[in-house]
Amino acid sequence: MVKRARSLRLRKNRDKHGAYLVEGIRAVREACANEAPIEVLLVAPELLRSDPAWELVHRQAGRGLPCK
Repeated sequence: MVKRARSLRLRKNRDKHGAYLVEGIRAVREACANEAPIEVLLVAPELLRSDPAWELVHRQAGRGLPCK
């Protein structure tokens, strides 16, 4: 999963997979609020420092979104 996420940095891979990578809690929050089709949330616990960020992750996991 991480390998695929890294590959999405290149436009040719985004086009190939029909996917893109959203980074940062604000951008992820906006994507969730706009009901973007999210495949998985990749979470780096050491970088998630705020309670609202953790709440977002737990809320999305509770909705059945895979969080790794």
